[in-house]
Amino acid sequence: MMRLRRASAIAALSLFARAATASAECAWVLWNEVNRDDGGIVWIAVQAEAVKGECDVAVKGKVKDAASEGAMVRGNVIRPLALPLTYRFVCLPDTVDPRGPKGK
Repeated sequence: MMRLRRASAIAALSLFARAATASAECAWVLWNEVNRDDGGIVWIAVQAEAVKGECDVAVKGKVKDAASEGAMVRGNVIRPLALPLTYRFVCLPDTVDPRGPKGK
């Protein structure tokens, strides 16, 4: 009975260690979602960061830069004054591609 508990505990710790390692290895990508007034959407990868907090800081910097250039800003949605589009910056894990699955 004691060996079964010990084996279960070791298995549980092993799974926990793998999950922790996987989340620690995940990078974050700063994406720019460009929405044209005609309905077209384009996703552009801007930069990658090691942790989500660094990516969030990059979003704030991009929004601040856009506001200082005179764009209308609401949250992280930006409307440049002279262009027929809006865009927003979004941080996603590097395992997520917002452009969708790639075809063959």
